[in-house]
Amino acid sequence: MQEAPSSSFFFILTLLIALSVIAIAFRYLIFSDFRTFYQEDEIPATLEEHINYLENKGL
Repeated sequence: MQEAPSSSFFFILTLLIALSVIAIAFRYLIFSDFRTFYQEDEIPATLEEHINYLENKGL
């Protein structure tokens, strides 16, 4: 008979899925507000460019 998979496997799998969902959510939240500051052809490629823009604007 085969042994059932250990509960630590399911814990690690659940943890990885949860971290992936959180990472995607944070990326969406951080990058979704670009269109409120920029015209579509000016959207910065990196978060650093976005932060520099906000600092120069005084926000």
